[in-house]
Formats: sequence, C-alpha cells, structure tokens
Amino acid sequence: MERHTPSVVAYVVWHPSFERGASLARQLFTFLNRDLEDPEARAIGIPVYFRSAPLSGGALPPDITPAPDTLSFVILLVERRMGEDPRWRTYIESLLARLPTGHVLACVFTRVTPELGPAFGRLNSVRLLPDSVPEAEQPQRMLHEVSHALSRLLLHPPQLPLGQLPPPAISLFVSHAKRDGLRFAEALRGYILSHTQGGVFFDTTHIAPGFPFDVQIFTGIARSALIVIKTDAYASREWCLREVIEAKRHARPIVVLDAVQKGEERSFPYLGNVPTLRWMPPPEDPQDPVKSRERLEQSTQEACRALVDLTVREVLRAAFFTREIEHLKALYPFLAQAKVLPRPPELLTALHPERGAPAPPVIYPDPPIGDEELEVIAPYHGAALTPVLLPGFLHGLKPQEPLLDKWTLGISIGNPEPEELTALGLSEENVREVTIECARYLLAHGARLAYGGNLSPGGFTEQLITLVHRHNRAGGTPYRRLENHLAWHLHQGLSEDSEDRAMSVQTVRVSLPEDLRSSGGEPRPPFDAYTRTRCMTAMREHMNSAVHARVVLGGKLVNYSGRWPGIIEEAYLLLKAGKPLFLLGGFGGAAGWLARVVRQEMQEVPVLPQARQQDLADLGGEYARHGRQGLEGTDLTEALAFFRQVSPSDFRNGLEPAENDILLRTTSLSEILSLLIKGFARLASGSGEPVAGRKSSR
Repeated sequence: MERHTPSVVAYVVWHPSFERGASLARQLFTFLNRDLEDPEARAIGIPVYFRSAPLSGGALPPDITPAPDTLSFVILLVERRMGEDPRWRTYIESLLARLPTGHVLACVFTRVTPELGPAFGRLNSVRLLPDSVPEAEQPQRMLHEVSHALSRLLLHPPQLPLGQLPPPAISLFVSHAKRDGLRFAEALRGYILSHTQGGVFFDTTHIAPGFPFDVQIFTGIARSALIVIKTDAYASREWCLREVIEAKRHARPIVVLDAVQKGEERSFPYLGNVPTLRWMPPPEDPQDPVKSRERLEQSTQEACRALVDLTVREVLRAAFFTREIEHLKALYPFLAQAKVLPRPPELLTALHPERGAPAPPVIYPDPPIGDEELEVIAPYHGAALTPVLLPGFLHGLKPQEPLLDKWTLGISIGNPEPEELTALGLSEENVREVTIECARYLLAHGARLAYGGNLSPGGFTEQLITLVHRHNRAGGTPYRRLENHLAWHLHQGLSEDSEDRAMSVQTVRVSLPEDLRSSGGEPRPPFDAYTRTRCMTAMREHMNSAVHARVVLGGKLVNYSGRWPGIIEEAYLLLKAGKPLFLLGGFGGAAGWLARVVRQEMQEVPVLPQARQQDLADLGGEYARHGRQGLEGTDLTEALAFFRQVSPSDFRNGLEPAENDILLRTTSLSEILSLLIKGFARLASGSGEPVAGRKSSR
C-alpha cells in the first residue's frame, strides 16, 4: 500500500543549555512550516521537528533516522556547550555520518567553533557572530541562509565527485524600466552580489553581443526567480511586460517591489497574484543633502534585503511544492498530466492552449481560492485543485462539491504531557499544526465542527473562527460552521470577552444534570469536584448525540481533571453509539494510550501522582454513593477492559485495517490528512450523507 509520506522533513538541533535555541527554533518552524498564530496565512508547509530536550532519564534527544524517500534536512544551532558535552559530540558525529553531504547546515553562534568531529570540521558553516552580525539581525540572516541552502538542495542535488560539490546558487532576474528604475535595480544587483550567494541576471551585463537578445532574456527567465522593480514607467515598457508574462508562463517565482511614485496611466493586469513589497524613498531635505543621501542609501539597503529575503522564500515555497507534487504522483497518477503552479491560478496561467483537447487539472498550493475567483477562471481550465482537495477528487468529487456539507464532526484534541512529546521526538508546535490543519481540511470539505471549546483569548476558538472565514462558501453564515459545547459550570458567569467570543460561534450551553438540582430546581451548592465532573460528562454526552463522527488526538493522560481523561470518555461514548472514530495515536497522550490498547500493546492504566490518586479515590467514593460504578464510575480499569475488546473494525470510519493501523501510529501530517479524507469519502459513498450511528452491543 502506497503511503502519503512527506517529501521533505526539517530538523532543528540545539543543546538544551543554549538559551536562545528554543526561540530560534520556533522562528525556523514559523518560517519553514507555518505561522501557528495566523492560520489564514499562506505557508510553505515543510514538516519541522525539534531535537534538544533529552529523553526521560537520558542526556540526548531522540535520534534522527532519515526515511528512504524523504529528504531530511538538519539545521544545527551551534554554540560552545554543544562541543563541551562529549555525549553531544558523539550525537552530532553519528548524525553527520548518516546524512548525505549538503543535508546539514550548521549555524554557529560562538566565536570559537566547537570541536564536533572531523566531518563537522569540514563543513562550511554559517557564522552568526555578534562582531559581524548584530544579535537582532541574526534570526533574519539565519532564515535567509537556511532558505537559500534548502532551495538549492531541492532544485539541484549535490554534484559529483561523490556529492561534494554544492548545487548551483539561486538565480535572480531583475526586471526594471531604465527610465526610472535603473538606480534601484543597480543597488539591488550590488546587494545580491555582496550580501548573498545568489546569482543575478542583469540585462546590462548578461546579454552577450552578437546573439539574439530575446533568446538570452527568455532563457534567463526560465531558470530564475523574477524580481520586478515596478516604477511609474514600468507598465509602459514592452519588454518589461514580456518578462512578466514569460515568467508566469514558466511558473517561475515572482516578487514585486512597488516603487510607483506618482502613478500609472494603465497598470499591467498580469502583475497581480504575487507577493508585493511597498517602497517609497524618504523625502529629501534641501537643507542637508548629505543626510538625505544617507537616508536614501539606508532605505534602499533595507528594501533590497527585504526584497531578496522574500524572493528566496518564494523560491523555496515553489521548489518544495514542486517536489511534493512529484512525491504525490505515486498516490495520484492523474497528477502526471496536471499543470503545476506555484501560486493560485489566474486567467493567464489557467488558459488551456490546445483547443478541442480536454484541459488538464491545475494543482496549486493550499489554501484553496474562494468561489468568487473560481467562477471567473472555471470556463478556461480543468479542475483547479490543491493538495487538500486531492483525496476527494480521487473519489469522484468535483473541487467545488463539498464532501462533508451534511456532517457535524467532533474534534477532540489536546496537548499531551511535554515529557511524552519529547520522548516521541515531537513538540507542542507539531500538535498545534495537526490541530489547525485537520480543522482546515475538514472545513474546506464543508464540514461543521463541534468541540468542547475554550473561550479564552488566543484559544482554539479564535483560530477556528479565522479558518471558517477563509473556507466559508459564498453566502454561508460563518458561525453555523462551528458548535462550541459548554458544560454548565463553565458557562456560568462568563467574562464579557468570553461572551463576545461565544457570539461568534453557535454556542451550546448544556444544562445541569437533573439529579444535581435541589428540590426547588436550583443547583446544589457548591461547585464541588463531583458536580464539575458530572457536568463535563453531560456536555460530552450532549455533544456526542449531535456529531456524526469524531477525530481524536493527544490529550492529558496524567494531569487530567474529571472521572476519565476527556478524550478517552469522548471516544468511549462515540464507540458505544456506533459512530465513526478516527483515532490519531502517534502524538501520545490519551489518544496514544487508546491506540496502544487497541493494538494490544498496552495492558495497564497510566500511573498517576499520589495526590491525583487520592483525588480520584475521593471522587470515586462520591460516584459510588450516587450509584455510579463500572463504566459509569471513575475507575480507568473499566475503560481499559472496554477498549481491549475494540478493534479498528469497530471504528467504522471507512478505512481498511492496515490504513487504521497507520493512523494509530503516524505523525506525518500529510498522511493523517490523506487518511481522514479517504475515510470520509468512503463513508459518504458519493452521496455526501453521513452514515447513521448504530448502537454498539458492547
């Protein structure tokens, strides 16, 4: 069975005593993967894993084992203590021995390079020292070097002999109008040559005499990223416009510097749909021409740096996307005929030149564009797809046809204990990434999401609202795509801010269980542990009756509150009702424990701290006093006995046993998303209707 594994994986490695290591690693995650604080932003999407915190009882992080068909790229954040620790020296030496040349980039933050073995000593490192690169500028420089090195590796693997020669540098084509863009273009060319390893195509110096200039220009564009210096005269220059059209026809990365000062008689219609930076030269001071010139030079240098950094990131985005699509052709053979675009389709790139022949599908990066754009370009091209839409398309669904528009799906996701994530080679960022992307994929396919939500600022609710607005179909009501179920004790006395957030979603305020009310109908005081726990169970039972299926991941297994860990209780209620369950066990936590129990690898309940054991004993006594025991009580051994009788066939999620076994173990986001949509597509069976839940005989 072909597996949907990532084509590229990045690892960030640093010694735990390096104080800035975690901050730099998070910046690399945001840059290479996605901004977890802004789920609406377009992302590169390269999986990123951290290697720093040691395994429990050890001194080293989990090992890095490259997968056969995956390019593993390692970023070392090196400072002196990495070399002073002999165990870390051995770790780095072993790592370098397993990875091909060019797959490790060392960023050195100390004046004296640590001794990390002969292989490390031969590497040309990126030196980010305070005397040459101010600390405030080091992250930006690091990101630039990483994106350039990884782009080169993706575009051109290392060359002979024995892979020791580096791939060619990235080529940048500077497109400008000589009348008013030459000065900035020359400054940009100088910056590229003096501050980067990139090559630059500049017509004044690269068009050889005696040969057709158009052939040289088009050849230069076909192998370069295009930087457009858009000035007042740019759109009136024939060859400037030809350069843009040629770059788009070849699907080359394009970045625009908008330096228009007064205006344009007619803007060029094909210069949109690309990243743009705005630049205005600082105003001149007639009283101090020297100061004016200095300010202009500084502003120009800052604009050049930002422009080059953005362009190199676009090169990396396009290179990774192209490699990812090549990687997916084994799973989706029709991609061999697809037109691959590094940006969303537009009329210029969507037009199919061969009249009478069926138009091939167009594949472009996530997220999908909205209905308003699709309506314009739909008559001129085949199916417009992103990776998020591929599984549904494979099962016969049109891109605009929602797979899950009649489904309400429960989402049960939480962070496992940090120590367990470390042991699995994961971080909180990996859990948040899967959380956001699972929600994005399900929303993109029309689903309505239900969860027991957190209304605090910056919580999952706010991120879901952002995603809903991105993926809401034209004319839809955003809040109807989200159901937030609140237990009785949680919706009592909500703050004003929380009430405002509650109005942004369809909030379901679950009532207090009847048997907890006093004879006069009022709740019994106070909000003790038994009352709170019963309220949480009532909320989960109410939500379980509303959902058609549930996705579960992570969750606390030790430091939980309630009779059972919440994810275990929600999975139990769902299976008892005979509804489809998608169990993502690779991230540990409560879902990981369930996965191991189902796979017959776990025979014990988790060991809890003494204080928690006493709390549960007291709570269990209160449950027993109210006649609630067995599967209605607090003893987790009852849950263990129940789930030991469960097999993946009881999940009723449309996946085959081997596919469910992968879902129980994998941490690959692309594989998880592919299996989720594959299962839902089979359940829908082409009708888009949810499968009715059947009562379990358990």
